[in-house]
Amino acid sequence: MGQESQPAESEPAASLPAASSPSAGAPAAAPSAGRPTARGRQAAGPRTVTVNLSIVDFTSLSDVDATFDVIAYLAESWNDPALAQPGAPPQRRLKETETWTPKLTVLDALELKPDLDFGYWADPDGNVQHEIRFRSRHKSELSFQRFPFDSQSLFISIWSPPNSAEDLIIDPAKTTVEVLPTAQLGGWTIQGATFKVENPKGSRATGSWSELNASVTVERNTTYFTWKVFVPLLLFVTIAWSASWIDPKQIAAQNAAAIATLLTTVAFNFTVGASQPRVSYFTFYDAFNLVCFGFIAMTLLFVGFAHALETRSVGLAAAARARFAGKYLLPVYLIAGILGTALYFLVLAPRG
Repeated sequence: MGQESQPAESEPAASLPAASSPSAGAPAAAPSAGRPTARGRQAAGPRTVTVNLSIVDFTSLSDVDATFDVIAYLAESWNDPALAQPGAPPQRRLKETETWTPKLTVLDALELKPDLDFGYWADPDGNVQHEIRFRSRHKSELSFQRFPFDSQSLFISIWSPPNSAEDLIIDPAKTTVEVLPTAQLGGWTIQGATFKVENPKGSRATGSWSELNASVTVERNTTYFTWKVFVPLLLFVTIAWSASWIDPKQIAAQNAAAIATLLTTVAFNFTVGASQPRVSYFTFYDAFNLVCFGFIAMTLLFVGFAHALETRSVGLAAAARARFAGKYLLPVYLIAGILGTALYFLVLAPRG
C-alpha cells in the first residue's frame, strides 16, 4: 500500500553494489538477490528496511537530451536478530556473507558508477547499516512549454528486486530523502524534494516489490535568457520599427534597416538555438521569437506596400494609412502578441 511522506529535501538513489573494499571508483559487483544466509535467517514476514538518500550534488541537467547527473549517498539499514551481541562494541564491521542483504537498486539509472562502499556495520542490537556513495545519470520526462521560465521535476525510483514484497518492505516512517546544502545545479535553483514509498507495488502476474519514488523540483534561473536573448530580440524589433519613421522618399534606407534587422535576427537565432530543448512542440521562447519575426516581416511589408501605393497618384491616401499603421498599429500587434504568448505559456500552461 503506497504511503506518502512529508516533503523532504531531495532525491535519487542508485543500485547498491557490494564492493569488497572502499576504494574510490572501484567497479561494482553485479547485485545479487537479497537472501537469508547462515548467520542471517529470514524472520517470519517481510524484513523492514530503512532507506536514507542524501544528494551531494547535481553535476548537470541537459535540456537537449533530458538527462541529469547526480552524486549521492545511499544508506540502507535493517535489523538482523542473529547478529545481536549484547556487550559487543558499538559498531563492528561485517562481511557481506554474514548477514541478509536487501540489494536495493536504482530503477531508471542510465549509468551508475559507485565511488565508495563503506561496508556493512552492526551494533550490539543487531541493527545493520550499509552505505555507498555513487554517481549516476538519469533520464527524466521534462516539460519545456514554459521554457525558459520553467521548473522541472527530476525523478528517481529505488526498488527491491530481486526481493519480493513478501521478503522486504521499505519503511515509509523512517525513510528519508534530503538534498545537502552542498548540492548545486548550474543555471537552476533547487526548490526541494518529495518522496513516496509504495508497499507493495506490482501485480500477481509481474510479482510485487517495494519502491521508493523521489522527486526533486528545480527552477531555471532566467537572468541569462532575459538579458542575452529577450532584450536583444526586443532591440532588433525596435530597430526594424524605426524604418517606418524614415522619410518615405528614402525607400532604400527603409528597406535596408528592415532587411538588415531580419537577417541579424536569423543569425542570432542560429547562435542561441544550439542550447535550446529539442522538442516537437512550441515553447514560450519559440512563440516569443515568432512574434518578433512577424513584427519585423510586417514592418518590411508595410514599408514596401506604402511605397508601392505612393507610385500611383490615386494611392496617396492609402499610402498614408499604410505608413500610419506601420508607425502606430504594429506596436499594438507586438504588445498584444507578447502578452497573449505570456498568458498562454506562463499562466495557462502546466508547470513541469
